[in-house]
Amino acid sequence: MAARQAVDLLHHFADFVAIEPGTALPMFKTSSDVRAAIRPVCVFARTTTPVDDVSSLLMDVADAFKHHRPDRKSATVGVSFAITTSYGGYGELRYGEGKYGGAEQTIVARITGERRALSSILRNVFDAWISYLKLPLPPISQY
Repeated sequence: MAARQAVDLLHHFADFVAIEPGTALPMFKTSSDVRAAIRPVCVFARTTTPVDDVSSLLMDVADAFKHHRPDRKSATVGVSFAITTSYGGYGELRYGEGKYGGAEQTIVARITGERRALSSILRNVFDAWISYLKLPLPPISQY
């Protein structure tokens, strides 16, 4: 339940920004425009490796949670059952992603077979927003 709420709030933050612009952000016409502006600063685990977490993956997870089977042809998560809680083993996720030591975590399986830790997706999107706003990133241990 907490995972779904976090996904929903972070994904729909772009909708909020498009409707209620503040002084720290430029005016946007649509939430897609907001996500397009954030996309260039969305990187994997504070590296320089770009990821599509803000522009596509978080939306796909939100749609799967809401609709069970997203109907967008571009969806990379096919069904809500692809989002599961399990114990991650060594080598199942890319290096630096998710919880260490085989701890239980929420995993997102894409149609391609790629598996991603939801905690990392959320962190990458959160960090992208903070970076876009030119604010200092909090230590990772504060998540």
